[in-house]
Amino acid sequence: MIWPRFSETINSEKGNQMKLKITRKGVFDQGKEVPVGTVIEVEGKTIPVGLVNKCVDMNEAPKAEAPVEPIVPSASERQMLLKRVAIALDETQFKEDAAPKTAAGNAEVESDAKFSADEIGQLWTSIAVIVEAERAAKVQG
Repeated sequence: MIWPRFSETINSEKGNQMKLKITRKGVFDQGKEVPVGTVIEVEGKTIPVGLVNKCVDMNEAPKAEAPVEPIVPSASERQMLLKRVAIALDETQFKEDAAPKTAAGNAEVESDAKFSADEIGQLWTSIAVIVEAERAAKVQG
């Protein structure tokens, strides 16, 4: 669809024809409303006044978005996760030093929450006594 050229326009520094994507209701062509999301072409280098704030110039380079940083859980959140996992494991899934085996622990968590052997070693020192007590209470109860 070619949009008619209006006398009053807002400057846009692009070539002789612009592609505009309709982003809001209230744009009409020959008495019928143009659906939001429709791409139209406009002769010239300017956005017609009737389309200002109702469209985006498809010829413009997209604005760079800030990269999304992954959310890193805190050490206490990781300790709580390891604690829950370790309490659920059976006796065969622990190493000789009483820490959970890495593969056994990782089998119980989502793929984005896997533990490394080093992380288990670091976290285990602070939760080992609590986990052992809760596992003993679980066996007795």
